[in-house]
Order: sequence, then structure tokens, then C-alpha cells
Amino acid sequence: MTPARMGEFVDITATVPGRMYVHDGVVVAEEQDGKASAFRVVHDHVTSVFRHPDLASALAATELTEKDLAG
Repeated sequence: MTPARMGEFVDITATVPGRMYVHDGVVVAEEQDGKASAFRVVHDHVTSVFRHPDLASALAATELTEKDLAG
């Protein structure tokens, strides 16, 4: 997946959240439609967003695991 470019609008609508994984400034959020988004967060600002076709591919791309499950 490719990240959004600086200043580019990314159309992401918040829906009922699924599972969320967090580790070292990387967040993976499972979406209601089965897809997932990965975010890089630096100093409380989202610096990049990557869309993935499913949770498994988002976790693989970010190297997060079930140990990183939030909550």
C-alpha cells in the first residue's frame, strides 16, 4: 500500500471500531468492512496512513502481533 502524500486528502470515515493494535508509534485499526488502516503517530500527530485489504496484511506490514492488542 502507498501512503498519502503530504497535504493530500485521505477519505477515511470513522465507523464502529474493531480491534486496535498499538506499539512504538504504530497503530493498526480494524475497520467494520474487514479492511484495516495503519497509522504512524509522532508527537501526537498522525504522520502517515496506510490502507490494507484486511487486518492480517496490516499486522504483517507493521510487524505488530496479538501482543500489541490494545484494551
